Order: sequence, then C-alpha cells, then structure tokens
Amino acid sequence: MIIMHNSKEITGSDISVQLLTISDSRKIENDRSGELMKKYIEASPFQLAGYSILREDFSVLDGAYRKLLEEPGIDVIISSGGTGLSGRDRTIEVLEEILESRLDGFGEIFRFLSYEEIGPRAVLSRAMAGKANKKLFFALPGSPAAVRLGFEKIILEILKHAVEITLS
Repeated sequence: MIIMHNSKEITGSDISVQLLTISDSRKIENDRSGELMKKYIEASPFQLAGYSILREDFSVLDGAYRKLLEEPGIDVIISSGGTGLSGRDRTIEVLEEILESRLDGFGEIFRFLSYEEIGPRAVLSRAMAGKANKKLFFALPGSPAAVRLGFEKIILEILKHAVEITLS
C-alpha cells in the first residue's frame, strides 16, 4: 500500500518534526539534549519544523502541545524532559489528556534498552509515545543519553513507517 501525504507518496523529506525541550533550567546555550535532537533530525531525511524550550508548567505545556496538535505542517512532535517523578515533571500528564491512543511499545522498549545500559533505574523512566490528530508524539527523558538511546535505537528506525500508518 502506498500512503499519500498532500497528494503524493510519503518520503522522509515529507515528514516534518517539531522538537521540544521541557525544562525550567535549560537555555539554548546549555541544552545539550535539544542540540542532540536537532543533530539527529538534521542528519536524517526528515525536516526540522522547529525547536523550542518550554517551562515545566502544566498550562504552558498544555497550550503548546494543543497548538502543535492543530498545526497543519507538523507530523511529529518529539520532546525531551519533564518525564521524571518530581512534582514539576508534567509532560506525561499533559500528553495523557491530549493523545487519542498510546504506543505502549515505545515506552516498554525504551525502558528495556535503558535497563541494558543503566540497570534498574530504567524503571523510573516514563518515556512514552502516542498519536492524536494524525500526529505522532514522543516524550523522552531529558538526559543526552536518553535522547541518544531513543533516537538511535527506536525513533529513527520507525519514524517513516509510523507516520505512514498514522496518516492512513
């Protein structure tokens, strides 16, 4: 089956990715995870739609995600940060209100691969993915190691196919 996007077959360059860093302490100058995400997308066939740093505040995150949900030129939203256990970590709670369906396998395989690298602390990760309004959402922990793992072992391997399925 050939999946069409804007009346043509999907190629990697048709897929537009928005990147978000969720943090109260990071700025462009010290956002190593955000810089790493940008490098992965820029080295891939996918298009970088944009990159933003958002405060760890429920209403800020909710507003930003809902705006992206309605943005016609964005297919994928990938975030880093805000997935921990502290009271300020709200990314997952915001996404749970927005997503139409979850891709539980993403979080499961992320934690499995993370376990191989860091051991039992991997169970503290709340990495997740899902879809809403024909867009994919991926939420990674905020460390550069988590970004590397998520991109190299999962996201870059499945993104084109996942977008094709989401648009069908």
